[in-house]
Amino acid sequence: YTNVEKELIITETNVDTLEFIDIICNLNGKLRTLVEGKDYIVLESGAEIGWKQYRYQILKENFAEDGHYTITIYSKDRAKNVSDNQSKGKSLSFAVDKKPPSIVLSGIEQKGRYRENSREILLDVKDNLAIASLTVNLDGETAVYDQEALNAFKGKVSVTARGKNKWQTLKVSAEDQAGNQIEIEKITFLITPNLWVLFYNHKPLFYGSIITILLSALIGFSCLVYSKRKRNV
Repeated sequence: YTNVEKELIITETNVDTLEFIDIICNLNGKLRTLVEGKDYIVLESGAEIGWKQYRYQILKENFAEDGHYTITIYSKDRAKNVSDNQSKGKSLSFAVDKKPPSIVLSGIEQKGRYRENSREILLDVKDNLAIASLTVNLDGETAVYDQEALNAFKGKVSVTARGKNKWQTLKVSAEDQAGNQIEIEKITFLITPNLWVLFYNHKPLFYGSIITILLSALIGFSCLVYSKRKRNV
């Protein structure tokens, strides 16, 4: 796997001069015959009598699209011997992947407050080719899920956040086989069965309630003073 297209250099050695060369590029099952001088360059070396070497320089532009590639080289020499790299057990297969994975998080929201003993958080991670790992850091405790585990879970991982009387954090990142990475924004949330803790950590509501109480007390006190003054008059 690679996240950037690269030029391929392949060398074929033959005891005789080649009369025919054909290079086939297979991208996700779609075959294309490469054109010499446009898609690749051939450099020949060796004496007229003796071993010959053919250096195939396949340009990186042939691998600009994301997907799985297989390169097959067919050749025929003057003695009519036909050869290809696949039959010789020299497989040329690789994947180009420039896109990072995606992570969909559900179950909690940024600055969410939940009156519960625990809460399930669901992570759905996907990649256009192959995922490598998922890293989950829940309030300082880290868990890493490798490719085997993610395949077994079909990319869906469930994490349980236990209730605490304080704010918690969740950090999630993923990497695919080509090295592309993604990290979602840190999520801060509060899970607690304690209503007072939930109320206290809702600052706008908490301070708003205090202001309301103070205003009510001030109004009540003012009314009381006014009433006494009125009776005295």
